[in-house]
Amino acid sequence: MRFFALMGAEVAHREGEPLVPDTPTNAGERRAEIRRLAKKLRVIERLSAYGETVRVLEDQVTRKDERHFLLDLDVEKGMLAVRTYSNSAAAEEFYSALEGEAGTERDIVLVAVGSMAALRRAYPNYFLDTSVFLDIVRDV
Repeated sequence: MRFFALMGAEVAHREGEPLVPDTPTNAGERRAEIRRLAKKLRVIERLSAYGETVRVLEDQVTRKDERHFLLDLDVEKGMLAVRTYSNSAAAEEFYSALEGEAGTERDIVLVAVGSMAALRRAYPNYFLDTSVFLDIVRDV
């Protein structure tokens, strides 16, 4: 949350708008904190991998009855595994097992939707283009 507050302040500064409350007004201090958190949280790696999620999901060929998508993003390895299920119980069982073994470098999400279009509507953050945001992070 702090990282995004700082990035919001950075974008506001660039656009000549008021900064986010409780963020440094000094650009050097703000950018130093952004760099520290970006490195600690591996922001560039994570957001780049999320961008890959979009491409994989859009290319994913599923049968009509497969409505459950298990997304397993391993940030450390830069790999995304997508599994589809027609049976919600099987999907939830596998999701629970993965959640139990997941560390801080893995993001695991189970979603159930009727179609890829519905997935886009329900989880728009997975389909947003992060390239402009990543350009700002890289610039900082």
